[in-house]
Amino acid sequence: MRETQQEQQPSPPTSSRRQQTHGPDLVDLLVLQAAAGNRATGGLVARWTHTEATRRAAAPIAERTAHQRQVLQRMMAPVAAAPPVLSDNHLAGNDEEGRVGNFSRARRWQVTNPQLGVIIQQVVRTFNVDRWDGTAWQPLAGAAMDAYVTDPNSAVHATTQQYWELWTVDATGTVSDTGIDTFGLCSIIPNARTLRNTTRGTFTITGTASFYPTAVVPGTLGFARNAVAAAGGLFSRTTNPAGDLGTAGRAASGAPVTYSVTAAWDSSGARAANAASMYTTVT
Repeated sequence: MRETQQEQQPSPPTSSRRQQTHGPDLVDLLVLQAAAGNRATGGLVARWTHTEATRRAAAPIAERTAHQRQVLQRMMAPVAAAPPVLSDNHLAGNDEEGRVGNFSRARRWQVTNPQLGVIIQQVVRTFNVDRWDGTAWQPLAGAAMDAYVTDPNSAVHATTQQYWELWTVDATGTVSDTGIDTFGLCSIIPNARTLRNTTRGTFTITGTASFYPTAVVPGTLGFARNAVAAAGGLFSRTTNPAGDLGTAGRAASGAPVTYSVTAAWDSSGARAANAASMYTTVT
């Protein structure tokens, strides 16, 4: 059989063998464009990433800075001074017990967080006393009680049942007149030789005191020394100073301090077998 030999034709050029004679073709342009775009996009992404990272890193710093600023402002802000507080300390070593109503109790004023001001105390005295007239017990009060106690070294001041007294306080907390307040009563007897079958009864004295910050002098508030004999030489007055305090624009600082003492005694024959049985009981 006769074989027919065909003429071999050259193979068509492949992409790897493309001719570059006339510059890049369309595919090359697309590849180049894609590469350039990726680089540009990558740059944008990189810049955004850096900016976002910087913002996120700066945010806590800003927050910390704001917090620190607030703390510093609080530290530098003026601190309000603590208000003055009045209190008292019982001076037990000064306690005295006498006969037929006689006693003494002392305490010292103290002002914490002191400033210039005054201590004003309202004093209320309540008597419930009887005297033995030889046949029966009879009420004894007021001027009659003052006259009954004839000892020149004793004074009941039974007609004074309410008054106000004042101490001044300087900026360091030092209180005038030694800062000591004394409650007491003399013996309700006609004279030192007569104890048995004299009087019986009770006496209560109550003080309610407050501290008032002020530079006003006692006289402006209506107080004078020895104005009330029962106050023992302190600045005192017999009428309520609330009006003068209001006019001066003064208000009490802190809670008031209240102190009360009650003495009870009985000198009747059944109870007074000897002098010792007539000692006052103080609560």
